[in-house]
Amino acid sequence: MNLPLLSKILVIPLSVVTVISFYSVVVADDSTSTTTTASTSIPTTSQGPTLPSSRKLTLPETGKLTILEIGDSLGIDLEMGMATELATNHKIRLANRSLVSTGLTSPSFYDWPKHLQEYLNQFHPKLVTVFFGANDTHSITVNGVSQPIGSPGWKKAYAERVQKIDAEANSAGAAVLWIGLPVMFSPIYASMTRVINSTVESALAKSTNAKYLDTQKVLANAAGKFAFAQIVNGVRQYIRANDGIHINTAGHLVLATYVVKQLNSIYGLPVTPAQPTTISY
Repeated sequence: MNLPLLSKILVIPLSVVTVISFYSVVVADDSTSTTTTASTSIPTTSQGPTLPSSRKLTLPETGKLTILEIGDSLGIDLEMGMATELATNHKIRLANRSLVSTGLTSPSFYDWPKHLQEYLNQFHPKLVTVFFGANDTHSITVNGVSQPIGSPGWKKAYAERVQKIDAEANSAGAAVLWIGLPVMFSPIYASMTRVINSTVESALAKSTNAKYLDTQKVLANAAGKFAFAQIVNGVRQYIRANDGIHINTAGHLVLATYVVKQLNSIYGLPVTPAQPTTISY
């Protein structure tokens, strides 16, 4: 059986310099091995502080509650799943503003804090979902000095950008659900994305406005490893694209089902997935 053709492009120029820099700085500090056996159960709640009651969300009696979705091309993958899983809830409006090839390491290409402020002013959301980082496996220049991914300087700079997103949303009266990157196919790239995940999680650990949602097990196989296909709602289907990064239609729904359930458990929203889609092992 041939794998489906890649439906979208993610720009990730993994240069030799990037890979060497990554290994010299990160690998010794990466405590998560791609061969580690993980639990087969998918977590039902995310790790982190409990949100105060002021951040619990309720559906309005009139009008709609707006969820602003931002991200990169993986964010677009999730948006498609969320649109399906929340299609029957007419009290929620999804404002989808993800853009391919964007992230936090290249503000000269797309300045997310700047554009987020515009979207906050335009849509007045009560919740912002964030799902990017796949394009952030690069160095960050700080005061004219290149900081390779995983270095202390990189982590500090990246954390500050994450916290700026949180602060902007908080000032606009919106809570933040930051969705971590899923398991990836390439061992080097997977290690880089775990660095991004851990940096985001640490940056938001003390926030009373944001929650970090770990998704490493959601699309993984029973051993916690990457899989192109899984048994989804009783049928073996492809869940990942053949680049080992993106998510296919069945995977969109699996991830969106998980996220929608978190809207209920974290924020108290009375929502359920319209087409519940899960992996069985």
